[in-house]
Amino acid sequence: MIILAGIVAALLVCCGIGYKLKTSYDLKHALKRSGACDLPIVKTSRYQSSLFRLAGGKCFDGVHVRTVAQLIFETHNSDDKAVRVEIQGHTVGYLSALNAQLFRVKHRKGGSCPALIMGGWQRDREQGDFTVYLDFDLH
Repeated sequence: MIILAGIVAALLVCCGIGYKLKTSYDLKHALKRSGACDLPIVKTSRYQSSLFRLAGGKCFDGVHVRTVAQLIFETHNSDDKAVRVEIQGHTVGYLSALNAQLFRVKHRKGGSCPALIMGGWQRDREQGDFTVYLDFDLH
């Protein structure tokens, strides 16, 4: 019975259930929400290990973890117009070049917004990457 309880607890953590991420954000720097986490970010393939830790691992059906992202203007990037996306201090990707340009025109500095970590499914020898979607009004 104790072993079964341990297995259930491990599965809950693996699937992101009970895994506590920061879900509140500084309203002073909050971006206007669009109402849906539908703005994808790019270059997440480079940050899969961070996303794995933030999501609590991979599981059969994948994860849907709601959290908060920080959008930060890059000044030392080869593309000085880049906007980095961080979750709990971990870089998880970037806004696309077009979205970064639109974001910089509308906002003088970065901000925070709700985010959704999705994917991370694992079945036998096949697995899917994690992706991140943001909820803020870009236009």
